[in-house]
Amino acid sequence: AHGQPKRISRVKHRFMRTLGGRVGRDSSMDEIPWRATSDPMGSSPPLFTGIKHTDFPAGWDDEAITRLEHDLPLPCNLLAIVASQNVTG
Repeated sequence: AHGQPKRISRVKHRFMRTLGGRVGRDSSMDEIPWRATSDPMGSSPPLFTGIKHTDFPAGWDDEAITRLEHDLPLPCNLLAIVASQNVTG
C-alpha cells in the first residue's frame, strides 16, 4: 500500500477511564460522542473504558493519517488506535 492512494474509512480507539476528545485530520475534527441516551442530563457522563468506533471524515490521499486531540481538563488514556483503510491500485 506504500505510495498508493488510500482512505481511512473507520477508526477504533481503545480508551481507559476517558472523557473528551476529537478525531479527524487537520482542520476537520469531529467530537467523539461520550454521552449515552441513558445518562442523566444533570451530571457529567461517567468515564469511559472500552472501544469507540468513529467514521473517518477524510478523503483519498497518499498518506493515511489520523489525529486525536484532547484539549479539555478531563482524563484521557488512549491504549490503541486501529484504522480500517481502503487502498486503490
